[in-house]
Amino acid sequence: MNKIAVIITTPPTSHLTKTALQFVEDAAEQFNVLGIFFYQSGVLNAARNIDISSDEVNIAKQWSTFAHQRNIPMHLCSTAAERFGLTCYLQDGQPAKNTLQDGFQPSGLGELVTLMNNADKVVQL
Repeated sequence: MNKIAVIITTPPTSHLTKTALQFVEDAAEQFNVLGIFFYQSGVLNAARNIDISSDEVNIAKQWSTFAHQRNIPMHLCSTAAERFGLTCYLQDGQPAKNTLQDGFQPSGLGELVTLMNNADKVVQL
């Protein structure tokens, strides 16, 4: 089975992110999805505290549910996450309030390189 790695760079407010989630869900039926790497403004998909209107889809929860059901790791560029105010590390020696939706793990670009090296195909959305 072909292995793919996915890079998400679109924010949760973009209709393209919903399309990306649908693509990854469909791809998981045919391919081994090694992992999803959220980069640039795509890290906002992991934000726990985004205020979602009642008539809008909570895409962060959908990513989290999908990845949990399929056991697919979701990596978050830690530098980009910090830039957007998403934290889950120690600050001043005290645990920071976790601002990430369940299932997202902070990672460095080294993890992205590993995903790309292990994949047969890399898809950026």
